[in-house]
Amino acid sequence: SFSDALTDVGSGAFNGCGLRGIRIDHYRGEKSSLKFLVDELRYALYVTLVYHRENGTEEEARLLFPEHYEEAVENTPARIVSVKVYGSGHFYRYCFDGRQLQFKDYDTQFENLVIMDRPELAVEAAAGRLRWPLNLSEEARTRYLEYLNSHRADSARWFLKERDGAGLKWLLDTVEFDEGDLAEAIQAAGE
Repeated sequence: SFSDALTDVGSGAFNGCGLRGIRIDHYRGEKSSLKFLVDELRYALYVTLVYHRENGTEEEARLLFPEHYEEAVENTPARIVSVKVYGSGHFYRYCFDGRQLQFKDYDTQFENLVIMDRPELAVEAAAGRLRWPLNLSEEARTRYLEYLNSHRADSARWFLKERDGAGLKWLLDTVEFDEGDLAEAIQAAGE
């Protein structure tokens, strides 16, 4: 946890560290060292951004930067080396303009996450953006809601697994569950 006063993070500062979550409090605007952190870390990173406004209010966003890794593959006879990228996290690393996160670009990457990663990650990302909708466009909101509505049982299972009762209540109030979905969620809760 740190503030936007930390403007740069040295290369390799978190090598070998199991850093999974960070919180950045913004007091001086929208810029921070988040870009340097997500560039350095290839594992999934859970980020809480809190913007302290001049009028004394706070706005919050909770974001998931998914895991990614690269692999060099060599075609020895042709002496060609190509790089394969696994995981959608690679694309999320391009959602910055300088040191400022571009929420619109972040939300655009959701389709890559759905295609390249586990449904559980997509549920986490969609729920995080919808529950803390800072700078969330109506178009992105609709996409996230459509995903959760088409993955109702998976969404309920995820909240149950996380033991997030408030999140499960939010989901039940937000997504249109039918009797079958509720029965499946109740069975998952029993398990």
